[in-house]
Order: sequence, then structure tokens, then C-alpha cells
Amino acid sequence: MSTESDNRICPVCQGDMEDTRHVGVECFYDVHEVAPSAEKLKFFQEVPEGAAIWGVTRRYPAGTIDKHRIIRVDENTSKIETDQTPLPAIRLRENTLYSVTCCKSCRADFLEMFGKWSKGKLRPRHDDTDEADIPVRVNGATVMMTRAQYDEHQAGRPTP
Repeated sequence: MSTESDNRICPVCQGDMEDTRHVGVECFYDVHEVAPSAEKLKFFQEVPEGAAIWGVTRRYPAGTIDKHRIIRVDENTSKIETDQTPLPAIRLRENTLYSVTCCKSCRADFLEMFGKWSKGKLRPRHDDTDEADIPVRVNGATVMMTRAQYDEHQAGRPTP
């Protein structure tokens, strides 16, 4: 099945995109610093009423859900009737998902990288040294740097 979006250019690798895929990450941290083209989407997750939640929650009173029944009127005719089934009150936490449109190959690259990251194989662990005594926030994490590392880090940052 062909659509308008077929044969577009992948915004990640600039290659042909025969069909569209998406990669998304749920993150409290604004990932636009590292992925400016990511689309910011909101979604909601049910949480316990009494839980202490960081962020925005919304409460909705008890409600109902439509339950449909098919009623046979005669041999050739049926009709659908709707009953209201009660639902309890609910509390939802507002979450953010950052999504990037891409081709199948770029999605595969992301999944490979995510697999390595989830096993701790993306970067080697390192212990802080006595010389690394400058705390710097990098993508939401505190990284200890030496004066030389800090100067190099600052030189690579865009001027506000």
C-alpha cells in the first residue's frame, strides 16, 4: 500500500525512507539539547491515589465505559444497544515522550545502541580521580571534570 509519505528522505541518515518508523524515549529531562528535532508528546499513566509523585498528576472522578450489545430484532435485522458500566476514579501522571521519525535502518541502529546501553556496554565506567574536582551537569547527570576537561567542554558549547 502506497501513501504520500512513501519514498521520503530519512531525517536521521538522509537516505531513502520507503516507510516511516519512529523511535521514542520517555524522559523527564528535556532531550531537545541533544535531539532538537524530537517531537515532544504527552501520555498518561495510572498511578496509586496516595502515591507521592514528582511532576503533574490529574484526577478524574468515577465514570462509565460504553459496553455494546447486539440485539437480534428479526432474521435479517440486528441493532446495537449501549450499556454504561461504572468505572472507579483514577489518578494519572503526565509523562513526556520524545519521538524521532526515521527509516527502518535508523530504528535498527537505535535499537542496537539501546541494547548495548542497557547492558552497560556503551561506554566504559570510570572512577573519579582526585584531579577531577569540577562538577558539571551534562545531559542531566553530574560529571566530575579536571580543569583541562572543563575548558575543553566549555569550548565545545555554543555561546548563549
